[in-house]
Amino acid sequence: MPSEHLMAHRQTLQAMGLTLYVARYPLPGAATSLGFEESPASVGAGAAPLRQGIESAHHGTDGEALDRSAQEPPDAQALQASVTAPSLLDAASLNVAPVKPTPRPRQATAVDAPALAPFTLAAVALGGRLWLEELPDGVLGRDQVQLVRAICHALGWPLEPLTINQFTWPMHRNPQFDQSADAAKAALSAFVGRQMEAGQCSQLMLLGSEARDRLGDMPPGTPVLCTHSTRDMLGNPQLKRDAWRDLRGQ
Repeated sequence: MPSEHLMAHRQTLQAMGLTLYVARYPLPGAATSLGFEESPASVGAGAAPLRQGIESAHHGTDGEALDRSAQEPPDAQALQASVTAPSLLDAASLNVAPVKPTPRPRQATAVDAPALAPFTLAAVALGGRLWLEELPDGVLGRDQVQLVRAICHALGWPLEPLTINQFTWPMHRNPQFDQSADAAKAALSAFVGRQMEAGQCSQLMLLGSEARDRLGDMPPGTPVLCTHSTRDMLGNPQLKRDAWRDLRGQ
């Protein structure tokens, strides 16, 4: 902006009662404040002379540094006094102990429920049925599979295809996830549903009371039959008669 325009701008602000401030020291990244010489042409007749621009901090008037208090306008001095004055609401002057917020009580979640002991179940899809049995040692023996095939053959059910899968709990070792009994039932129910859909099974065969207790609620309309486990029938052949009666009476 030309100097004559800037002087006219200052006169307009002065007539409006507004004070124009300039930086007393060079500010990083800011344009340099300019000082202007007063002249009758720029000031005008009868007009109050404008305040001389503040000189650079590195140069004084006649070789001497300007007095800081003399260069500061009254508004700046009042502002500095209000900032440096002690606050009436100072916590130290009131001698008030700080109030600590009361923590909210922690609510119990499903993760806090006791973890269920690990277990493994075998899911055998054969004869249009899904045979579910718990494996105490985690291994499904060949003789157990042969017994299921013999039952299907005796009842005239198809012997192919044969699909064997296992469900192991917990499904992960991260203690931050829910490992309670309810979570295990939900996961097992979802697993059984997927296996029945994949094997096109029309009925669920629960072999042993353990499998019945492990499984949660199945979708409505799912046929379920409970009988002895193949492990118990192989250990006690007399149980095969009871199992045969259960299978024939369905």
